[in-house]
Formats: sequence, C-alpha cells, structure tokens
Amino acid sequence: MIGVALILSVDIWAGIVAEVHLAPVLLATALGRKLCAFDELSQLDPELYKSLAYVKHYSDSEDVADLSLTFSVDEDVLGRVHTVDLVPGGRAIQVTNENKIAYVHKMAQYRVFNQTKEQCRAFVVGFLSVLNGNWISLFAPHELQYLISGQSTDIDLHDLRKHVQYYGGFHNNHRVIKWLWQILECDFTAEERHLFLKFVTSCSCAPLLGFAYLEPPFSIRCVEVSDDQVILLLHSFRM
Repeated sequence: MIGVALILSVDIWAGIVAEVHLAPVLLATALGRKLCAFDELSQLDPELYKSLAYVKHYSDSEDVADLSLTFSVDEDVLGRVHTVDLVPGGRAIQVTNENKIAYVHKMAQYRVFNQTKEQCRAFVVGFLSVLNGNWISLFAPHELQYLISGQSTDIDLHDLRKHVQYYGGFHNNHRVIKWLWQILECDFTAEERHLFLKFVTSCSCAPLLGFAYLEPPFSIRCVEVSDDQVILLLHSFRM
C-alpha cells in the first residue's frame, strides 16, 4: 500500500492522471477528515451495508432480538474464527429494538475504520512522503480523487484539439486530421470518446485542469507507408 501511495502522489505532483479510483476512507484518512462510517459502507462492503440497513429499519412491530445478534463479529483469521467485541463484553449483549441503532453504527465503524486501519496508515505514510500535508488538506476527498484520476465528464474535444501536437507533416487542416475529429465528434458516443482517450493515454479521463496539463502531450504523427497511404500514430503513453 505504501508503494501504491508513492506512485499516486508522484503522479499528482507531476500532473499525471491515473485510472485509479480509491475508497473514500483512504482519501479521507490522507486528508485527516472524518467520515460517517455507515454511509461509506455502501461502497466498501455493499452486502454488509444491506444487512445493517435491514436491521436499522427492522419493523417496530417485530422484535429484532429474533435475529439473534450480539454486539460482536466473527472474523476468519488464517482459517480460525475469532470473535471480536464491538463494545466491552459485546458477545454477551443482545441486539434489541432499543439498541439496534447503536449496533448498526458500531458494526459499520468496525468494518470501515478498524479493519482498514493498517492499510490506511500505510497509504498515508506513502502519500505524505511526497506531497505536503498542509497543501493536500485544502482538498475534499472527492476533489483529491479528481486530482488522481481526472474529470469523469464528457471529453472536451475543442480543448483536446487545441493542445494536440502534430508531427510528420500532419497539421490541424490536414484532411486525415479533419476526418479524425469529425469521427470523434459526430460518430463516437461519449463512452467511445473515453475509450479512445484511454487507448492513447492509458487513462479514460481528462486532466482536472484540461488537456493543456496532459503529460506527456497528446500527439499525432504521420507515418508514410506508400505514396497514397499513411498511418495515423497517436501517442501520449505513460508507464
């Protein structure tokens, strides 16, 4: 996890976007922010989220004690089951209609924060070894995600075209180049444009501040194979 954080922090520092989407709990931990564990659980563990939502909204006309739940959770560690108390003596405390909300939040907090504690700590160590914590703290978790993976909105072809670099005889008014932009604008769907960008740059999203900040720049090169044939070579590849 430290290595992953190092790579992502270097990418942010260099203005490079990467096709990586992180759990909000990782981003929030790096920023020193607090999150609502139950809300974050829907992305981190959808099945547990559904189960806890069922308990939370269990009919008041029925007794949640019928589910035989306690303030504890069983964990499989190297093939051996260990019972972990969510509160002191939790395995002996039955979940009832009166304390079910407390149970839901304790379980969510354990899954979101306790079980990811070591991974989050390692991520923060790697992330802040390159980036300044005071600078990073200016961003919200979703804004930090934008810095990592770019904009998920439809690609601005006008902005892309304005910052393309041409080589080998190609230029903005070359007939082949005009065909390319016409196909991208008129024939491709928004999803296909994202796939096209991913094919060329290895990332389907544009940089947060636009294609002027794409590193390396989006380039189109003409490679002649005969008098009447050319190969369109597009590149902006990053390892």
